Parts: sequence; structure tokens; C-alpha cells
Amino acid sequence: MCMEYFSRMLHVASQKDDFHFHPKCSSLGISHLAFANDILLLCRCDLASVNILFQQLQVFGRMSRLVINANKSSIFFSGVGEVAKHDILQYTSFSEGSFPFKYLEVPLSPYRLLANQYYPLLYKLEPCIHSWMGKHMSYASRLELIRSVLHGMIQF
Repeated sequence: MCMEYFSRMLHVASQKDDFHFHPKCSSLGISHLAFANDILLLCRCDLASVNILFQQLQVFGRMSRLVINANKSSIFFSGVGEVAKHDILQYTSFSEGSFPFKYLEVPLSPYRLLANQYYPLLYKLEPCIHSWMGKHMSYASRLELIRSVLHGMIQF
């Protein structure tokens, strides 16, 4: 329930004139992704937008008495100048993260992921696929089973 409240706070804050969505998120109006206590905040990399999101973090922290752990928090930049990076990192006191990183065990990167970055997912699927090989199923049935399991893993 707390995260729903925080989500609504972020939605209202993202409607301010000074806030700019991340270029890939503006058409959908996405300012954050949240699951349980993991949150990913998204905005264009300007100090005004970061300030708006950071202020919401601080307000929520005071209201909920939850503390932001700067040691576990990172900021990820892509296509940003060194001056802007330095200003934002100094303002938030967060560390700079590096790509690819995992959010909810899914690797995220502004670039195309390499084949070896998918190995953890393939490693999880391999036992399932091998157990179906001995079954008396058609190729199309196995393909559909693999698709449904992949889709289920992505949805989960």
C-alpha cells in the first residue's frame, strides 16, 4: 500500500512543467517502475527532473519513516555529459552504476544485449526443455510449450 502511495506521488510530480520524461518513456508517460520495495526511477538527465524525483523520495521517506540507502542506490547514465553527471551525482550522493545491470533479475542496457547475457535465462530453461524431449510430442507442441513457458517467465 505504501508503494502505491509513492507511485501516485511520482505520477503527480511527473506532471510538473519542469519535469522531463526519459526520451524512450515520454510517449507512455512512464516515470518509474516498481515491484515490492524495488523501484526504478526514469527521467531525462537534467538537474530539474532529477530534483523533482529526488524530492519525492525525500518526502516519502519522511512520511513513511523509511530511509534511502545511498549505498544501495545508483544512477545510470546514457549519453550524458560529464558536467551533468557530476552535478547530479553530487546532488543525490548516489553512486554511478554501469550497464548492463539487473532489475528483478532481468539484464537492462541502453544497448543491444549480447548472447552471453541471456545465459542465466537459458540455464533456467534448459532442464525444462530436456525433460520435454523424451515426451511423445510433435515439434509444434514442443515449440508451443517452450513459448508458453518463456512467456510465463517474462510475465513473472
